Amino acid sequence: MTPRRFLFATLPVPGHLLPALAVAAALRQRGHAAALYTGASARALVEGQGLRLLPFRRLREERLEALLGRAGAAAADPTGALAALAELQLATLPAQLADLGDALAAWPADVVVSDPTLLGPWCLLDELAGLPVAVLSPFATWPAGADALPPPGRAGADGPARQAARAAASGIAALADAGWCAAVNALRLRFGLAPLAPPLLAHLAGKPLCLVPSTPDFDGPRRDLPPSVRHVGPCAWPGATPWDATPALPRGVDPLVVVSEGALLPAAPALLRAAVQALAGLPFRVLVAAGRRTDRARLGLAAGAANVCIVPWMPLREALQQAVCVVTSGGSDTVLASLAAGVPLVVAPGSGDQPANAARVEHAGAGVVLDDAVSPGRLAAAVHRVTANPRFRDAAERVAQDFARHDGAAAAAELLVALAAASAAGGDRGRRYQEDAGEAPSLAGSPRR
Repeated sequence: MTPRRFLFATLPVPGHLLPALAVAAALRQRGHAAALYTGASARALVEGQGLRLLPFRRLREERLEALLGRAGAAAADPTGALAALAELQLATLPAQLADLGDALAAWPADVVVSDPTLLGPWCLLDELAGLPVAVLSPFATWPAGADALPPPGRAGADGPARQAARAAASGIAALADAGWCAAVNALRLRFGLAPLAPPLLAHLAGKPLCLVPSTPDFDGPRRDLPPSVRHVGPCAWPGATPWDATPALPRGVDPLVVVSEGALLPAAPALLRAAVQALAGLPFRVLVAAGRRTDRARLGLAAGAANVCIVPWMPLREALQQAVCVVTSGGSDTVLASLAAGVPLVVAPGSGDQPANAARVEHAGAGVVLDDAVSPGRLAAAVHRVTANPRFRDAAERVAQDFARHDGAAAAAELLVALAAASAAGGDRGRRYQEDAGEAPSLAGSPRR
């Protein structure tokens, strides 16, 4: 076996970082080398696994987290969310490329493995550096294609989850066909690269390998996927993290309900507020995992009942061992972790990947989906429904069994090694690029005029 070198480029938030770390660790266990280009806050976690950290230098980590929080508040502020997403994905492109040029100079790689949220690697870097770029998606579903939505759920109704997902898919398509592709092409032109035809999502699927951390059954049925898209199962990180905590759960023997709106508390945490109001004083113990780096009391999230415990966000694996239900906005990391533990959900989807995830929970029969008008009364009724009817737990456990049949990070590592070997057998792509396009522009310098 020839040892290979893999550079992972990912955002430093848990739902993106931890799957990348799991796959990188699986590669190291197989005798390969891996490094992570991400925020400096991940240093102890990354280096503790014997991996190399190549920290952001021109990207401001706290600014990226703030933009992600704003982008997640699309329902409350669609204009602000769109502006935040544009700054996150488009305005940072030159900084991404300059950083990655420095990273590859310091730590040459055979394959770059990119978080799709970072557009630089898969929109420009592969052609500029002459390296294969694989995609490791943190999202539970593949977002493009005619079958991007599953059939209606077990009740057969085109319910709120599918309606919201359809609207989100339309918005994504319009976005990709409009300013995003034009902005990427403007930078490609400055580097002397041919323009990409919209939508950008089609270009993403054109990468040689696109890894999805769920299963064909959960994301299906799909007849629209290119051969590059491979479902490997959840890439869960089994080790300790800086965000681990052992919360003092409310005392008692009542069933445990976990509430999470993601690792980064959004600017308008409507679901968390509704859950605190809905479940206070009911016969449940309630653990609310709120976001990091946020004054929760200022946002009205102070617990006012003995059965409600509010803590900063943390990985949910320990709490899920006791939980009877998870209330969530539908982010991929929470949905995948809950279903892997066989815990049913109440999902009130917001934006991004959340509506599509909610539609799949509905299709699997593993939970109840609420539309965006989430009142405390409706949320309490949904929790009672999910916890009182065993069919939701049974459906969640079927999904857990499906997930367990897939190797997750190990399967992803094997596919990446195969890609590296195939690329090496095909010759020096970087040299061919320079022969075809002339002297390749410096990634860290000014674009070619």
